[in-house]
Amino acid sequence: SDLKKGVQDFCLQHQETCYVYDIKHKTAALLKHELENDEKWLKFIELASKTKVSVQQTKLAFLAPPNQRSKSRYMNVDILIEWGLRTLAFIDQQQKEKNNKFDNYQIGEKMGWITAFREMLIELEDVLQIVETTESFVRQNGLYNGCHMELKDSMVFMANTDRAKKVQGLLLAFVEEESSKAKPGERLLGSSEVIESLFGKLKGIE
Repeated sequence: SDLKKGVQDFCLQHQETCYVYDIKHKTAALLKHELENDEKWLKFIELASKTKVSVQQTKLAFLAPPNQRSKSRYMNVDILIEWGLRTLAFIDQQQKEKNNKFDNYQIGEKMGWITAFREMLIELEDVLQIVETTESFVRQNGLYNGCHMELKDSMVFMANTDRAKKVQGLLLAFVEEESSKAKPGERLLGSSEVIESLFGKLKGIE
């Protein structure tokens, strides 16, 4: 928001310039809107934070949740969801095996809480697939007239829950709106990751 006015003024003076909203920031904002008031999600991240402390210096340390950011938290939601799904898969496998290397009682005591979030995690996995498909499409192809239809085709059979369908609709509408800014035959960059990567390399050289 602190740059938006300056960008608008610049575009008025340079009509050939196009302002496009970064796809990664858009998906992060969308996930924030979906999850920041979701009581179950908030409980999940609270328990994950407590679990990280409780499994340190134990045989279950390899199951510790990832660090949670204090800033730009919703740009890394995928890491936490993927951790939850992997942990669920591990617990399920442990229950099937007869000769376990780990104490099932300890696993249940430290990690058992996560089974109550199975349905939520599966639902969010569906959402993540939509988000990651959109990000990957825009990164690789840019934005051009009609590209939202190609993106929609690549998402066939992906949205299996109401939440995923809602996110899919919002992202397709966003891509359609941003791509309408492109002139016929023109492709616009839809991600700032290229320039951010260059800045990172410059800092490394310095």
